[in-house]
Amino acid sequence: MLRKKKNRKIKKRSFFLGFNFKKILVRVLFLAFLSVSVWTIFFSDYARIENAVVHSPEMDKKKIKDKTEEFLRGRKLSFLPRGNIILISADRLESFLKEEFYVIKKVEIEKKFPGKIILKAEPRGSIAIWQAGEEYFLVDSGGEVFKKAKKEELNNGKINNFLIIKEKKSAAVEEGERMKAGSMIDFAYQSKKWLEKELNVKIDREMQTPSRVSKELRVKTDQGWEVYFNIGQTAQSQVNLLKKLLEERIEPEERENLNYIDLRVKGKAIYK
Repeated sequence: MLRKKKNRKIKKRSFFLGFNFKKILVRVLFLAFLSVSVWTIFFSDYARIENAVVHSPEMDKKKIKDKTEEFLRGRKLSFLPRGNIILISADRLESFLKEEFYVIKKVEIEKKFPGKIILKAEPRGSIAIWQAGEEYFLVDSGGEVFKKAKKEELNNGKINNFLIIKEKKSAAVEEGERMKAGSMIDFAYQSKKWLEKELNVKIDREMQTPSRVSKELRVKTDQGWEVYFNIGQTAQSQVNLLKKLLEERIEPEERENLNYIDLRVKGKAIYK
């Protein structure tokens, strides 16, 4: 009887030993699988973004691509690469690019496995710096006030090529609002284009308007005299009228004494 009981105890122990070994083996295999999965997801070449393709017919694709790659070279945390196709935040990348390029209104980001992202950048159109009192705002041709600027930033490389429109009777402007000034911004760039093309006249970067709802835009030339435009008419037609006046009525030497040429009345040019 004693021997039988002993044998039973030995069998019981060996059974539990075998059971524990299997359990440990399963755990080890699971941890190995988990480790390989984590490495594959976060650190392997398969998950790394190797190529960024930019679609933007109206903007500099190379500059956008270079900045995207700069963003991807960073680290999400001290040990996690930001250029991981699974971890990459489309919102953060879009915010980064919009801050680097004010001309970008929106970026759609599509992930393509393995290692590729496609960016579709939508431009804002024309952008001007709107001066209201002592405050400055970036406004696009849709009238969206999308960023506030400081006076000392006006000659910053990001915005030093934007025209400045100063509102004399300045009303309050808030970042994020939509102003009724989009057509004036488009007109400002058109007037600059046609004055340079037809008359070889350079203009000051700063223009003036009585108010954002006014149809009047005043532009100062590098020769000292001003042009009063009506934004309700095309810039090209008004510049053609100005060209005719200068060629037929005002000699080059007389232009030094000019104060202004008023084109606000359709088909007429008044000068002093």
